[in-house]
This record gives sequence, C-alpha cells and structure tokens, in this order.
Amino acid sequence: HHGSAILSPFPVSAWTTTNTSTNRLEHRGVLHAKLQLEGVQLPLHCLCVHMNMVGSGKLKQLGDVAGLANREVLSNEPLILAGD
Repeated sequence: HHGSAILSPFPVSAWTTTNTSTNRLEHRGVLHAKLQLEGVQLPLHCLCVHMNMVGSGKLKQLGDVAGLANREVLSNEPLILAGD
C-alpha cells in the first residue's frame, strides 16, 4: 500500500498496514506481518516502516510505531523493526 514489503521464506499468519502519514503530500505507513517459524511457538513480528522526510514528522511516526508495537506485540514475542 505504501511501497513497503516483507519478504520471508516463512509463512505469514497475519498482516496489517497502518497509515502513519503526517501530511497529504507524503504517504507513509507501517506494514506489520506475523511470521510462523518452524518449531517456534511464538510468532515473529516484523514491522516495515516508511518514514517521513521531515524530522518533526519522523518523531510523530516513531510514536505511532511504538504505540503499534506496544498494542500488537506481547513483551515475550520477538520483533524485527526495519525500513527507511
């Protein structure tokens, strides 16, 4: 949706996108995928972010990403955060 992708050899059990745009000109978002690794009971959460070009927008987006992680990822579940 925002030009982001998560490539994985592992099955994706669920995925969502969250719009984190801070203005009408730059469309930004977070792609959240839950991966199921073989022999591992807990899902691996992958967040792929597309950050704003302006510093103040990035700060708001970091808050959005942190809020998303706090809501969606349990404290004992592994998380990978990547993007630009």
